[in-house]
Amino acid sequence: MTVHSRHETKKALFFRLLGSVTNANMKAKVIWGSGATIQQTANELRKALLDYDASEVLKKWGAGHEALLEHLKKGVTRAKDARDSGDRSIWLQFAKSTLSAAAFVESFPEVGDFYRWAEQLIEDPRNSAALPLVISQEVFGLGYTLACDFIKESGFPGYGKPDTHIRNLLFDLELCPRDAPDYVVQRRLIELAKEADVTPYTFDKVLYLIGSGRFDDAGLAKIKGQRAQFVESVRRQAQR
Repeated sequence: MTVHSRHETKKALFFRLLGSVTNANMKAKVIWGSGATIQQTANELRKALLDYDASEVLKKWGAGHEALLEHLKKGVTRAKDARDSGDRSIWLQFAKSTLSAAAFVESFPEVGDFYRWAEQLIEDPRNSAALPLVISQEVFGLGYTLACDFIKESGFPGYGKPDTHIRNLLFDLELCPRDAPDYVVQRRLIELAKEADVTPYTFDKVLYLIGSGRFDDAGLAKIKGQRAQFVESVRRQAQR
């Protein structure tokens, strides 16, 4: 598995944060759409958010998310077409997330300062599960799981994303309680990856592909999730 390299600019860091805060099924569909619409939306957002310049975004709309939402509705097709119900509320949440993400990015003078801050926080392995918690408190709508997504896609192979696919597989294999807090699932994922002698990033990707069947994310054909088949295979192997 190819690990994402570290971001070289604060603009890239800001863009990745926005990608992670919308990396949930309903949010992703409403904000980005699908197929060719994804690239169109990315291009429109890049222009609307001033080439993802967090400093400029805060200067223009830092006083309130309502003004930013109105701006997005004028320049982003999917925001313009949002209904005054669920879709609009998701765009409203996105506007709030955008401003808090911009403020978080701007709290670091340079992109390297973000990495030094993160590395200092996780220098003690016992604190590894704390980094997503801290970031999730800084960015509106991110949450622990999506904060893990941001971290692992920002050049930290020591993290996975404890989402539904990971949680279900670990529960089915009796490796983690279903109702375990996200940070406990993350810690268990890290432990299992160490036992398998791979990075948590790789361990996470493998489990995600098995559970989701989204091999199209890896450039292959999408198939039905193989969770049940995988769990049965592991159990048969354990009985030998």
